Amino acid sequence: MRNTPNPTTKATKVSKVTNTFIKFVSFETFVIFVVIFTLPATAAVIDPDTRVVIRTYQSTTLPEDHAAALTVATAILESAGLDVTWMACDAVFVRRDVDKPCVAPLRANELAIRFVRLPPYQEQTDEVALGYSLVDTRLRAGALATVYVDRVAALAATCHLDVRTLLGRAIAHEVGHLLLGTTDHAPDGLMRAAWSQHALRHERPGDWVFTLRDAQAMRDAVRVRTARQLAAARWGE
Repeated sequence: MRNTPNPTTKATKVSKVTNTFIKFVSFETFVIFVVIFTLPATAAVIDPDTRVVIRTYQSTTLPEDHAAALTVATAILESAGLDVTWMACDAVFVRRDVDKPCVAPLRANELAIRFVRLPPYQEQTDEVALGYSLVDTRLRAGALATVYVDRVAALAATCHLDVRTLLGRAIAHEVGHLLLGTTDHAPDGLMRAAWSQHALRHERPGDWVFTLRDAQAMRDAVRVRTARQLAAARWGE
């Protein structure tokens, strides 16, 4: 979440918040001076049991083309075999919806992403956080992620990259953390710990999709969530 005088890479740094019973992990995406190389991943066939609903909450005005960013994220998630449905939960939407699904508790197969703006860092540093995810590492699952829209836009400008593309990748990355439910990062693909500016600028396909291993783990996680949701419905919960 800071600006750097000469940034060369992007990484994910982990900070932890612990209470007595459950350890939550905050994942933050950064720009640092590290170079990471990745391997290509291939798309998977979408299974109906891998449907996940993602609510988007806007506490600030998103770029006018934020829908395009969700399209980018959808393509990345679908390439991992996930069936993604987005639910826009801005204030107007909530007021107009009689059933108010946006204010209801999240179901087992639902996630939430909020988009916020924060004041830029005044001091120079080699790290810039783009967002974070809260994950219960005991249950190996998460439900809420936050993306800093203005910082994504600043990094996109630095790398001469379309902001919609970078925002979509950041969204997919945080969704990956929520579904994988782990503090670990992959050595390759979208879930690696560092994103180099060289990689951001040169568009190597394997850098911006999930690895086969992560994709399988995410599909398995959604199937577990779906089973929990069906069980809850069966018992009238």
